Amino acid sequence: MLEIEVAITIRRPRQEVATVMFDPHHASAWMRGVHHGRTLVRGPLRRGDRLEQVTRRLGRRRTRVMEVVEYEAERRLMLAGVAPTGLHVHYVLEGIPEGTIARIRMLYPASQLRLLGPVLRASLRGRVVRDLRRLKTLMESGVLRVV
Repeated sequence: MLEIEVAITIRRPRQEVATVMFDPHHASAWMRGVHHGRTLVRGPLRRGDRLEQVTRRLGRRRTRVMEVVEYEAERRLMLAGVAPTGLHVHYVLEGIPEGTIARIRMLYPASQLRLLGPVLRASLRGRVVRDLRRLKTLMESGVLRVV
């Protein structure tokens, strides 16, 4: 199992950061490679809902469906990839006087990629770091606003 965890401080209130991070419609604005995202049900996000992301990597279009495993408004969103991915993504937000600590933790089953583990870990970690930095820049500059 590959595990990575990255955190960054965003100088915006936790509620605003949650509104952007936890809404799949905003994913394409801050997540590299995501063309669009959406919920597969209407209404407020809740446990059991499914989210869809359409990505393009290496010239190939892929659709990834994630299920909400745990959700606590403005604090935590845990997603599990619908088979066969096995990917788990945890978004955790902590309010601090300076703004919000945004943390992403990914768990990826990579037993079959044992030799590539260190390379894959570094690649995934780098991607998450870039995504969080982009989110920070967009939110702090006001380019990505919560309406």
